[in-house]
Amino acid sequence: MPTNNPPPSSQGSNVSFAGTTIGRLTNWRASPGTARLEEVTNVGSTVIGTGSFARVVSQYECLGIDPGGADVSLRDCPPFGVNDIGKRGTLTVTFSTGSISLDAFLETWDVSGNVGEFLRGTARFRFSGGVAPQS
Repeated sequence: MPTNNPPPSSQGSNVSFAGTTIGRLTNWRASPGTARLEEVTNVGSTVIGTGSFARVVSQYECLGIDPGGADVSLRDCPPFGVNDIGKRGTLTVTFSTGSISLDAFLETWDVSGNVGEFLRGTARFRFSGGVAPQS
């Protein structure tokens, strides 16, 4: 995830994946991920209460961090095919005050439209947690 401040506006931002411009960006959202917790409650865990009112306080350990992902909305259809799902590359969002580049996998994409309106595409990326590959 980016450590710099977000731009004041996404107006004029563009996005590319694996060196290819994806399309006219209308919306994007990056999420930092979540911790993956495992319950490690055991016989030595704290017990509150007695008898039929006794409860064990659960204990957890963080075993990993989900690195998060990004959703990108576009005007028109994303330039992907079914065979591109799972592709790995650098996802770069460039805006007026900087850019974000992270190693990601294309998780899925879709396109929708309404009569009399432009097609709208969406692409969902999952960050790999690794360093962006060099092209």
